[in-house]
Amino acid sequence: MTKKAAKLKNDRHERFCQEYVIDLNATRAYRKVYKCSKDNARKAGSRLLKKEDVAKRVKCLLSKANTKTELTAKKVLEAYEEIAFAPKKARVSAKDRLRALDSLGKHLGIFEKDNEQGRPMAPQIIVFGTPAKSDDDTN
Repeated sequence: MTKKAAKLKNDRHERFCQEYVIDLNATRAYRKVYKCSKDNARKAGSRLLKKEDVAKRVKCLLSKANTKTELTAKKVLEAYEEIAFAPKKARVSAKDRLRALDSLGKHLGIFEKDNEQGRPMAPQIIVFGTPAKSDDDTN
């Protein structure tokens, strides 16, 4: 069972967490609480999110927000599946099907992991008319 993160003792850190969960923008949240320059807020907001107590509190607040809206990753994925694999008589456009399939593919990581197309290939020199040498050949 996960431990619930209680309200933070530092009022500014708590306000930062409350602001951060609105749009997940640490710079904006930090500037709202601490009234500083954008550059300073970017650095300090990032640093603050790395603090263990702040990270736990943000996670807790996000969990509460997801529970309140009853929006879960599972429900989102199920909706994408309904669109992507809807029967033809459901009148779902090909464009909508492709977008749903694309989102599902990104979620599953099939466009990134083990995808040889995205990896740079080592240059290969091919000389016609001579036998190919393997790495095991020594002369």
